[in-house]
Amino acid sequence: FGSSAPSFSFFLCRPSASEFLPLPRMAEAASLLEKYSGSAGSGETLTSAEFHEGILKFKPEWEKYDATKGQAGHLRLIEASVPALKNKMILQGDVQILKAALDALVIPEDKPVQWILTLLYDMLREDSSCFGVFEEALKQQVSFYKPLMAVLERQQVNQYIADKAAWLLTALIGNIPRFFSEQDVKAVVAALQRASPVCTELGVLEAIVNILKADAFRVAIWTMPGVSERITSVSAQQATPPYLYKCIFALWMLSFEAEGAIYFKEELVIQKIRDVLTASRVEKVVRLSLTVLRNFLTHKVFAEHVVELGLLEVVQQLEFEKW
Repeated sequence: FGSSAPSFSFFLCRPSASEFLPLPRMAEAASLLEKYSGSAGSGETLTSAEFHEGILKFKPEWEKYDATKGQAGHLRLIEASVPALKNKMILQGDVQILKAALDALVIPEDKPVQWILTLLYDMLREDSSCFGVFEEALKQQVSFYKPLMAVLERQQVNQYIADKAAWLLTALIGNIPRFFSEQDVKAVVAALQRASPVCTELGVLEAIVNILKADAFRVAIWTMPGVSERITSVSAQQATPPYLYKCIFALWMLSFEAEGAIYFKEELVIQKIRDVLTASRVEKVVRLSLTVLRNFLTHKVFAEHVVELGLLEVVQQLEFEKW
């Protein structure tokens, strides 16, 4: 911006290491869980917390199902309501338990599948070191891709199940990319964006953002039809804070690429950041938007457009806000 530019360093904070993984469960899952929640027996809609608690309290009878009756002993060792560390230690001790959990995804009833996916999802959200358990399983030829893709490719599936399966598969791709091919990843994105999607809009976005965390696949995924449009077309005025944050997070991933390494319309990105900084007063959204701006200023073409498109004035106004 030059010497006359305001200092906005007080807004800027590089997101912590946990930001490379999904955000804390309660903060980010609430809006999703509200969409999935069904009705209580009294006719009252369950809250997100009640819905989640209901899944944790469910006691699967693994002997009832053809897919798991031979592995019921293994599956009874894991519990959805215990700390991640306990399940981590159990899964580390026997890879067959994790394999049995994946086999359970073919059960036609929703509740046991929701239970398995919630257990695995909560583990990774609570303790990122649990990715090591999944990596060891991948080294032992345990396939996560096939059973999770099978869920995403169904013609009809419960949205909670679809979103959790999409999140789990793409979180593994984003954090352990060497076990997946570009063809695998493109097939996942195609399944997420199919004409009759099984995931929610936020579920699709979170899954795509998970994949963008992997340097190896960033360019290939960004250039796939519908991906960049989904992220850059977000309305700063109408989008919910979690959805808006994820879109900005995706731009943050792009900002680490060298200038010219990946194609995007600089003016469109600047306009989007300007709109977000004008309309949003959610602090984490503003902070991350400013971090994206700072990273992109190293791109010569981008920097030239910043002042022309009125972004400087918007940033200056932020100093007068009460944060």
